[in-house]
Amino acid sequence: MKREEKNQLTRSKIVNGAIREFSEHGFEAGSLNVICEEQGISKGIIYHYFSSKEMLYLECIRTCQQKMIRYMNEHLENQDGDLLKRYFDCRSEYYRIHPDDARLFESAVLFPPEAVKKEIQETWNAFDERRKQLIRNGIRQIPLREELSEEEVVNLILKFLDDRNARHLSEKESGSEDEEALALDIFLNGIRKR
Repeated sequence: MKREEKNQLTRSKIVNGAIREFSEHGFEAGSLNVICEEQGISKGIIYHYFSSKEMLYLECIRTCQQKMIRYMNEHLENQDGDLLKRYFDCRSEYYRIHPDDARLFESAVLFPPEAVKKEIQETWNAFDERRKQLIRNGIRQIPLREELSEEEVVNLILKFLDDRNARHLSEKESGSEDEEALALDIFLNGIRKR
């Protein structure tokens, strides 16, 4: 195995272990020592790849965002039907398959470490642009109420999603799939032209 491949594997191993640790315990309580122990590496190896705990946390967020965007692109591309509903379904499915990513996203939004708060916001802005585009494409299939602009609806949907995420985090549990579907149906009927 080439040195570059080995470095990439080690880096991925660190990030995957850190995603698990930070998703379970948050940034403050997340332990580099636990990551080292679980991954069978030294703390020096972590600092070889990441200058600080904050930079490792930031890389975890970026990695999860990239994984989710890839997943969404693969599952929403070239499909017919209600794109907005499929977006919500795909998002729920991704979080069901990757619960660590969901918890990491939620805690990063609600409790970002002060030292990298600005960087987290910047990476989140780029992530939101892709989410907005997917939602915008779905909205274009729905006749909207006259008093609502496309951009207002996109922002309302993102707020709706973020509020639901915050509620799930504070309750330490997700709603049932039936509850999610009902909330989505009520929300979407509220933006449709009457």
